[in-house]
Amino acid sequence: MKIWMPCSPHQLVAFAQSGQLELPTGFAITPEWAAVVDDDDEEFLEDAMLDQAGTDATLVVVAELPGTIQNPETGEVVVEAAATNRNLRAFFAKSDAADEDFSWFGPTETANLLDFLGFSTN
Repeated sequence: MKIWMPCSPHQLVAFAQSGQLELPTGFAITPEWAAVVDDDDEEFLEDAMLDQAGTDATLVVVAELPGTIQNPETGEVVVEAAATNRNLRAFFAKSDAADEDFSWFGPTETANLLDFLGFSTN
């Protein structure tokens, strides 16, 4: 399932070094969550899920991973595997907590993302 996972910049640095990112929880679009959001447009639902996953985070990782749905109405998921370069779909980041919009980064743009977040890649 496609899971949106809040992530810290320090966890991203560890991912850049190890190639694995273990995030215990995330969010997925469930039929129950989509009914609460009251929309069926896939792009709108993905944007709404990004906003939900990024409520208290400046970084959200999206990956295709196995997970167990904990709360269908909120889409909360327990993530059952580590994210790797093979299952990553995208990174979304804000320059700081006050920024309202996320910027998109592809799965191979970890160095650019770290630079965007103010972390040196040297």
